[in-house]
Amino acid sequence: MIRTITPNELDAFAAFAAHANSERVAAFVRDLWQRGESAPDQCLVAEVDGHTIGRMLWWRLASNPFDAYIGLLSLPWDGAWEDTGQAILARCIQDARDAGAHRLEANVLMNAPGGLERCAVLADADFIPVQEKVRLELDGDSPLPPHSSRLHVYTRAQLGDDQFIEAIEYVMQGTLDRLMARSIQHLGSREAAVDYFDLLADLDNHPDLWLLCFDTHGEFVGTVVAQRLSNSLGALNYVGVAPEQRGRGYGTDLVAEGIRRLMVTGLESVRVEVDARNRPMLAACHRNGFAEMGRTLIFGRGLDGASYV
Repeated sequence: MIRTITPNELDAFAAFAAHANSERVAAFVRDLWQRGESAPDQCLVAEVDGHTIGRMLWWRLASNPFDAYIGLLSLPWDGAWEDTGQAILARCIQDARDAGAHRLEANVLMNAPGGLERCAVLADADFIPVQEKVRLELDGDSPLPPHSSRLHVYTRAQLGDDQFIEAIEYVMQGTLDRLMARSIQHLGSREAAVDYFDLLADLDNHPDLWLLCFDTHGEFVGTVVAQRLSNSLGALNYVGVAPEQRGRGYGTDLVAEGIRRLMVTGLESVRVEVDARNRPMLAACHRNGFAEMGRTLIFGRGLDGASYV
């Protein structure tokens, strides 16, 4: 049987996967509920004779009700996970479709328990792999990188949303991020920039951590969006170098500036995910001390005839 949970079942829902940090999972889900992006009736469990044998949830960002995201998919990986996975995904797909979603996306951390099995379950439900990303992490005890003397840094709070959107549109040119390139092809550069701006703002909207960087002559160099995902974890969710500035080492400077802005807030670690084919950005992260933690495969599925872009 597949059913939704009640609010007072959150702790049990969070604790289902033995390898996970249940307190962190519960905080993540509670935060989604509080922001109105998910709800108890979007948290699904699979049961047999009253015993939970699987779980997952789905959510949507406030800025875009048409894209839904799957998370926390946990199944009996050492047993009969295929039928349970298909049943819980079918319920999720139907619920998301009924709620008006046009697309579903799921991220699979390949080196996590059940990584290959998650890929198989999603593929059987007509999800297709659309991007591979490298997940990297920097420990909060790492030395704070110095500010680059080549950069003059301004924040979104100082320059405004419109200039930041224009900057995102500009640095998107020739992007090596496959999903971003698809978005530009489908929406056009301006709409893709606005869409990405809204997506990032929904995740964490602190304009003082959104950076526009210029060289000593006032020429635009690039953007950094540094975000606090929790009280302990931060992320560099976007780093983009202006096309004419690429190949000059500015990616390393931008990553370092993002690290500096996050670390002074007392975080325990900083995470970044980079398209696996974006070798310049991977090199910039490695030069700043990031270590590879695994690879994430992103799957997408259109609903009701909509294509996944």
